[in-house]
Amino acid sequence: MKHFLMMMIVAALLLACSNKPRVVDFKETDNYFYAGKVQHPTLLKITTQADFDKHFGIAAFMGDGGKATEIDFSKQFVVAKVLPETDTLDDLKPVALTQESGRLHLTSTVKHVEKRGYTIQPCFILIVDRKYVDDELTE
Repeated sequence: MKHFLMMMIVAALLLACSNKPRVVDFKETDNYFYAGKVQHPTLLKITTQADFDKHFGIAAFMGDGGKATEIDFSKQFVVAKVLPETDTLDDLKPVALTQESGRLHLTSTVKHVEKRGYTIQPCFILIVDRKYVDDELTE
């Protein structure tokens, strides 16, 4: 009976530990822009180059750091957050990406910094390992 009780306690501990959120590594891209328009904050999960090209354009320039980040959709996929056009300089940043129970949870921050004489459409694009591609994406 003692062995059975001990096995049940160990099993309960293992189950409790497996439900904790796991931090998912990501890489933020450089030199892309959102090619469409959104009316409200939008979260995208993009799994193919063709789908990515429908949403984003390359904003490369000459010199150091001017090349757009390469994405290998055979090994990676993209999580993107896009905000509506604004005339304030929005500081949109990813904070964390975690995985728990088949769900990817994105946490981000946005600060409205100052009014400008032009509009921008703030966004960020994260490159994530393809092993998480089947997980549901949430905020």
